[in-house]
Formats: sequence, C-alpha cells, structure tokens
Amino acid sequence: MADINVQPKRKSSWWFWLVLILIAAGLFYFLLNKDGRESTDRMRTIPATTNP
Repeated sequence: MADINVQPKRKSSWWFWLVLILIAAGLFYFLLNKDGRESTDRMRTIPATTNP
C-alpha cells in the first residue's frame, strides 16, 4: 500500500492583507494631500478688517 502525505490546507490570512492595504492607502492619501493641506493653512489667515 502506498503512503500518501496529505497536508492540511493553510488558512489564508486575509486580515493581514486587509491591514496592509489599509496602511498603504492611508500613507498614499497622506503623501498626496500633504501639499494641499499646506495651501489651505495659508488660506485660513484672518482678513484685515477696515474701519467704516
């Protein structure tokens, strides 16, 4: 009789890939909006008021 080695199927760690994709998306978003955030900070200056 032949010996057959059957290995149990490895569970895929889908949560690991999900966390990795979320971290990469957050880093990508942060890097793309870095310049935009600086320009909006400059636009938040209080305008000078004139006396009537």
